Amino acid sequence: MSWTVPQPFTVVYDWTERYQLDNYNESFPDRDAPVFLVWAADSGEASDVADAQATLKFGPAEFRELRHIVILKGHAYPVED
Repeated sequence: MSWTVPQPFTVVYDWTERYQLDNYNESFPDRDAPVFLVWAADSGEASDVADAQATLKFGPAEFRELRHIVILKGHAYPVED
């Protein structure tokens, strides 16, 4: 049995256009693209881990309106302009 050391990944999502248009109001869950910093063995596992975190954060109904944009190797921290 081989052991894979977890690596840092950044998983970036965005809301579907339909969801943004239908839910455009002050209570919209997150105007920015949701970003999750995760640890995983590979990008596939990183996607699964981030999906689970997004489901917990937004709920299953809202999670269905998220789409993966990119999975980066390493943790990319937000930058304020």
